Amino acid sequence: LSKEFAMKSSSVFQKHLWRMGLVLCFVLGGLVSVGSVETARAATITVNSAADVLANDLACTLREAIINANDDVATWVVCVGGTGNDTINFSSDMQINLVLSGASNEHLSAYGDLDITDSDGLTINGNGVTKTIINASALNPRERVFDIRVGSGAVEINNLTVTGGNSPGTQYRMEDTWGGGILNRSILTLN
Repeated sequence: LSKEFAMKSSSVFQKHLWRMGLVLCFVLGGLVSVGSVETARAATITVNSAADVLANDLACTLREAIINANDDVATWVVCVGGTGNDTINFSSDMQINLVLSGASNEHLSAYGDLDITDSDGLTINGNGVTKTIINASALNPRERVFDIRVGSGAVEINNLTVTGGNSPGTQYRMEDTWGGGILNRSILTLN
């Protein structure tokens, strides 16, 4: 009787041990998968045109790249769509003269200054301060070059020149008198 009981006990013990091992594998597997949470993706959008246009042609302009980064999709299909904390690079050295003019209280980058609203943040990398120049002197009414809006994530602008910007004046709000080249209402790093 004791030999039969010992065999049954051993068999029951082995089943429990096997079940405990299986449960342990699930628990550890769950911890491992929780620890490997995917980080937010980001797109690299390459500007290959110095034009200041919005057109689904064969060229990606800075204005189209910023809109795609802000929208986190390919609003302008000629540029890669934004997907998170995006980076905008320039395919070659260029001077971009902002010419699409309109009311200075527009905040979607459709015309006037380049509004940055990407809540994930944005990095803009020029090719050098004498090689990548963004000039807003042709805008009418006069506007700044960049308007980094409230709610935007951290913005970093590297290795380029911002010139020709002008605050629009007091026609809308007091803040419209601030920032000629860049009006920043978020976190901004300039290199």
